[in-house]
Amino acid sequence: MLSESMEKKLIEAICFSPKNPVGPCLHSVDHINLMNELASEEQQEAFLAHLRSCPDCSQATMEFIVAEDHLKTPEGKAQMKVFRDRFREVEEGGIEGFM
Repeated sequence: MLSESMEKKLIEAICFSPKNPVGPCLHSVDHINLMNELASEEQQEAFLAHLRSCPDCSQATMEFIVAEDHLKTPEGKAQMKVFRDRFREVEEGGIEGFM
């Protein structure tokens, strides 16, 4: 869940991004680690510096935030249950031709 302090840092980074990317673009796991404060302070600073400079990663981060908010709704929770059930079936080898 996105903490208030991380939300503030992300908003500042996203809203004030110039257009010259600093460092490599973030991967999905980087966005998730940053939003959930699982990255080290050094990684967080590098990610935030990049977000301040990269409109593409800033947009992706906003999409992660919107998706996280959606997952808190009844519809989002139902969708996650379906996803988990299907994933469990795949893990158990129950869906042929998948992947």
